[in-house]
Amino acid sequence: MATFYEETATLVDEWNEDDVFSIRSDLSHEQACEVLAVMADNYDANIGINWFVIDCVAEQLFPEIQEETAEDKEAAEKWALTAGTIGGHANE
Repeated sequence: MATFYEETATLVDEWNEDDVFSIRSDLSHEQACEVLAVMADNYDANIGINWFVIDCVAEQLFPEIQEETAEDKEAAEKWALTAGTIGGHANE
């Protein structure tokens, strides 16, 4: 992924919106660009840029909305029904 330009003796580690999309396909072009801009503004050479950094910045800026499945709803309903019977505190 890194490119070395011999004529300028420069090593460039290039990341683009496709890299952001590979982790967060739910983001728009503008959101992916914002993720990249924030990463550039907060670049730390001790950490660098990697998949974890992209994921963390994207999640910080645009938290993922978790879709509730039928199993999630069923588990929540069961918990609500039993919460009043465990410990004797919830639904007294």
